[in-house]
Amino acid sequence: KKPTKKAKDDAHQRKLDKQERQRRHLAKLSAQQTQRRRSLMGKESSIHSIIEPIPLAQATEGVYHTSTSDSKSCIYFTRFKQSSNTKRYVGGTAESLWAYCPTQFDDVAIPLTADYNGTSKSPSVYTHGKMGDVLLFMSDRAFGKISGNGTEWVASSMDLWGVSLPVSSVGLLGMPVRLTNGACEYDGMDLS
Repeated sequence: KKPTKKAKDDAHQRKLDKQERQRRHLAKLSAQQTQRRRSLMGKESSIHSIIEPIPLAQATEGVYHTSTSDSKSCIYFTRFKQSSNTKRYVGGTAESLWAYCPTQFDDVAIPLTADYNGTSKSPSVYTHGKMGDVLLFMSDRAFGKISGNGTEWVASSMDLWGVSLPVSSVGLLGMPVRLTNGACEYDGMDLS
């Protein structure tokens, strides 16, 4: 049996009434949330904005850290994101580590891994009581030859590296230390 025009109109009206009830209910919930939020803001509370803009246009991955020794805050981040997964890439778009410490260094980000033009990425900070703070990162560097100008880094396998914090206006204060060695070699030939 085919529904009549009146039955169709009644069904359509019931649908519109249901939608209107839902709209009013959502508007009432929204008004209640707004009222609760306003009452919280009027009181002395410890609610702070979680999202703050930072002036780092080219930052990709990073970590926010407050030093245990002097309570200074820094953001350690990777600048640029390499568009390929090329092993041992060395060049202009290789990922590198930077530090942005808002109250230090004239409010500018400073390069931490400028001594190596290969990949250094994925910063993380580890805090150990007596050792202090250590910046951990992934890098495909390896020790090359040591000259009067310091260490010459060469591209190798991607390994975990660590260096003691804090940093200075010229970058890292200490020499990075390789914590893992993922090189895969047989008779001096790289198999990775």
